[in-house]
Amino acid sequence: MLTFQNECFNLSLLTNKPKGEKMAYEIEVTDTFAGEANYSWVRKFKVQKDSVRGCILWLSKNYKNGWRIDYKTGEEFARYNLNGYTICCFIQWVEE
Repeated sequence: MLTFQNECFNLSLLTNKPKGEKMAYEIEVTDTFAGEANYSWVRKFKVQKDSVRGCILWLSKNYKNGWRIDYKTGEEFARYNLNGYTICCFIQWVEE
């Protein structure tokens, strides 16, 4: 909860999902060339998680550890790069 000039804002009201509800995300892991996604190979996963961060935690446990955010647009799309490798992943919210 944030407070600005004696007003309270609940951050959960700013998102479209009810608090605690899991959403479906699609994760694409691929190689990069010159910093851009190359797609010479692709691994796709579909997971049910609370947020993009939850997806990255799952990916760290089940794939490799060391993901760093490249860019993110709200709770719907994000790109992460794997430190020390020419690998990136895209996380996108999908309807079930």
